[in-house]
Amino acid sequence: MQPLSSSFKVLFVSVLLIACYGTALNAQILYGSVNVGNQQYIYKFNLNTCDFCAVTPSSANIGGFDIVILNDGTILNISTSPGLARLEVPPSVQLIWQAGNPQGYTCGELAANGLVYLGGDFGLGTYNPMNNTVTYLGDWPPGFGNVGDLYFVNGILYGSMSTGGQFYLVEINVNDPGQSVIIGPLPIVPSGSTNGATGGIWNGNPGFFYNNFLTDIMFYNPADDSNTLICDFNSSNFVITGLSFAPPGVPEYDCILNCTTDAGVLPTGGPYDLCANETLTFPAATQTDLEPDDVLQYILFTNLSDTAGSIVATGSSPSFAFGAPLQTGVTYYIAAMAGDELPNGNVDLDDPCLDFSNALQVVWRPLPTVVLSVANTEVCAGGCLAIQAAFTGTPPYTLEVATPFGPNQTFTFGSNSGSFQVCPPAGTPPGSVSVHAVGLVDANCTCE
Repeated sequence: MQPLSSSFKVLFVSVLLIACYGTALNAQILYGSVNVGNQQYIYKFNLNTCDFCAVTPSSANIGGFDIVILNDGTILNISTSPGLARLEVPPSVQLIWQAGNPQGYTCGELAANGLVYLGGDFGLGTYNPMNNTVTYLGDWPPGFGNVGDLYFVNGILYGSMSTGGQFYLVEINVNDPGQSVIIGPLPIVPSGSTNGATGGIWNGNPGFFYNNFLTDIMFYNPADDSNTLICDFNSSNFVITGLSFAPPGVPEYDCILNCTTDAGVLPTGGPYDLCANETLTFPAATQTDLEPDDVLQYILFTNLSDTAGSIVATGSSPSFAFGAPLQTGVTYYIAAMAGDELPNGNVDLDDPCLDFSNALQVVWRPLPTVVLSVANTEVCAGGCLAIQAAFTGTPPYTLEVATPFGPNQTFTFGSNSGSFQVCPPAGTPPGSVSVHAVGLVDANCTCE
């Protein structure tokens, strides 16, 4: 391809330097419609770092050609099938409006007046976001081919037009598209395509960004007819089909994560009701899916609304023993947790792909207690001694006591206090008598 003539260069540069592309004055964040494995997404590209991510899930509502980000953050998608569509602000891919595309529009550019100019094989049209109407303005003049991209410079609409294997820069007459004119050749990378390109500034030079080999982002500088490779995505296995900068004032779209980490499912169980001297053991998580740098752990926590922030115990196996800082009578929850493994072997709670399983409930009950007392400590052989018992726990209680007079004795009580008798048999020598509890059972727990 021949470079542009000197007169053309001077004319075009003078226009470009009068006014910069308004949509490129934001940070160098470029958005594109991207095909990955025959699934269509909207991606965000950081032109300074060449990092990229999806800002929407895949959707049939995203067509295969250009996108235009509107002033309210919604997105106009231009394709032949399903046609023209307006999508909600990412990450939503819900349709606000949809229509056919009988004029075969393949590109669009947002104007200062809020209209989107539409170009394609046949002519020029507009889309009005205020009322979702499409208006056909007229055919291209004879000799025009496909206008695959549009961009404004100082209020003038320009386009990249291809015909006969050659690219041309054209000036679009928005009042009468039939009066549009070819300014001169447009020397881009021979394998490139300007479909979906968008105007912008790189290193202070006005020009436009376009995709090459459908995976690389290039910048064309009309001042010296140079093409600069900005980002090489050849190894990323996706196809870029349209590009757009966000208008000033539109907040940057957040990345959505393509996480595969899955902590799985805890088999149905519980609610577990244990005593403070018992260890909780439960079935291990099933249906887990861990990335190579992930680890699976089990957690005990207190707040279903703040799982990560209320963890009180962590373990590598599905088992928890009662101990500090756990308290009896408090409702806890158990779950599996999966995420990036830290050097100490624990899950990184800041992992954006952190995942928790379902939760099961557990409560540890306090062990019952008993205090024995007597009002009169003296008893004669052959007589009986009344002993008072005061319990904590949940009645009924079964108390086992040991005496020096024979086998252990067992007594039952229906409330938190009661009494029982100990009777030294005849012939018991004088002296102190030891009576002590050796076993206690309440409605929930056994204390030995």
